[in-house]
Amino acid sequence: MFLRCCPHHLKVRALLGGGGGGGGGGLRKPTAQLLGSVPVTHFFKHFLPFLGNQAALSSAAATDPCSLTVHFLINSCGLSEVEATAAAARVRLRSTKRAHAVLALFRGLGLAGADITRVVTAAPPVLSYRAERSLMPKIDFFRHDLGLSDAEIRRIILISPYRLLCYSLEKCFRPNYLLLRDLVGSDKNVITAVLQYTELIHGDVRGVLLPKVKALRDDGASDAVIVKLLTTHPKALMHRHSLFEESLAGVKELGITPSSGMFPYSFGLFARMHPTKWKLRMNNYLSLGWTEEQVKQAFVRHPYCMSVSDHKVRRIWQFFAGKFGWSAEYVAGSPTLLSLSFEKRILPRHAVLSLLASRGEFKRIIKISHMVMSEKKFVERYVTSYQEAIPEVVEAYAARTASAVTVVTAATVVRLQAVTLPPVTALRRGLAAIAATRAIAAARAVSPPHAPQRAGSPPFATSAFAAPPSGLWPSSLMAERATTSTLGSPVASPCNRAPASGGARSPARLGPPVHCTAAAHPETQRQTPRHARAPAPLPSPVCPFGFHLLVGLCSSKRPRRP
Repeated sequence: MFLRCCPHHLKVRALLGGGGGGGGGGLRKPTAQLLGSVPVTHFFKHFLPFLGNQAALSSAAATDPCSLTVHFLINSCGLSEVEATAAAARVRLRSTKRAHAVLALFRGLGLAGADITRVVTAAPPVLSYRAERSLMPKIDFFRHDLGLSDAEIRRIILISPYRLLCYSLEKCFRPNYLLLRDLVGSDKNVITAVLQYTELIHGDVRGVLLPKVKALRDDGASDAVIVKLLTTHPKALMHRHSLFEESLAGVKELGITPSSGMFPYSFGLFARMHPTKWKLRMNNYLSLGWTEEQVKQAFVRHPYCMSVSDHKVRRIWQFFAGKFGWSAEYVAGSPTLLSLSFEKRILPRHAVLSLLASRGEFKRIIKISHMVMSEKKFVERYVTSYQEAIPEVVEAYAARTASAVTVVTAATVVRLQAVTLPPVTALRRGLAAIAATRAIAAARAVSPPHAPQRAGSPPFATSAFAAPPSGLWPSSLMAERATTSTLGSPVASPCNRAPASGGARSPARLGPPVHCTAAAHPETQRQTPRHARAPAPLPSPVCPFGFHLLVGLCSSKRPRRP
């Protein structure tokens, strides 16, 4: 204990002899010569208090660097006692000055709390580094050379703390960066590849990656194919060489050559998928009546069909086979169908096309092209073009896309007209407004009279927006109060403002509030106390309020950027 705690233990070992703090034996013979080189004040200050003084020995043990390290790791870094003890074996702090500077650097980068605990647990030696000399140059390299943002730097550090903070900048990071830039051709591609797989910046790029790139080029892969593979599936090129050769042979067996444009996606997916998982996915398709050749054909056309879960594949296939009578050969020709969202894409479009077919407006057979076309094109062709003749088509599409639509109630529907939105977004919000308006009107029609008003409560409490009984409140309007409080109080307009007399407005005077905004009618912005405002009556269920609003929203054009 004495030898480890004393700052001059090497000289003490020479003076005491025997090399241990516990053994006696007195002084060695050459003690006189050694004492002659030690100042007397130095001897009395450092050596004499430890000779036969147990209290001094206990005080020295209290200043043990090991206990200081554990104390700092627990109190400043948030490690548990077990984690701190394990980390203290990898770093020994004789002072906390550097460690505090390192933590300050981490906090300046945006790391805090559990993130710092995770970094220190994985890389304890970083606490003994000089922050400005050892760590700050690496952060500057990530920011300026790689062009990463602080959020992206935090992300890659948390992925691999030890390698990114403890590996050498000049011997590891910078050479790998230069090699990657030569391979992919631009800093943007380097950033994309590194964010996909951080080992590209700290791994053995020259010894592991370059031989595989050479092998692909020898097989006919172009530079564009290699760049696409590095930016989409870089991990496939950092596997051990034997696994790389097995994956390459398996992809070739499926009929995909390195010169093919689909090779980066096929090889990347095939390399990361375990053979057992591949076999399970293959058996799932075979159980649905597909042949092995059809599965291979689908993989060649759309490799990600093998990454779709078994449940989703079975659900989509049973829907296509049952509703449309499509064959496996037909679907295998366009396997992108299997990656589409069943709730947000397939069901809404089936509902719209089925409604149009029942009205005689759609006389063709539903094809794959109807499912894979863009949402904007589908809405313009089959929803907005038929909404006047068949208003139900809007409701059919809205009912199926309710989970993806922002709920906008009648209290804030007029405010939407002052916002310029893309046509598809405007359509979705308009559809939600229609559903909200009709649901509120239906709830008012069947709700019992409200409870008597409390004394002193504003008249707004008894307005049309007071909540009906819980059983009558539509599920789509549960967020109505939160939406109203977020966007402000309802904006009254000349089209839906109550008469000055306070009487009920007749349905005949309820006109559609087309192009009716607060900016167009300054009188609607009077500074009237909220409790004195008359509640705006809701549109009649028979009034085409929502449809006129929908037309107004969809007809607005997006402003050009300056």
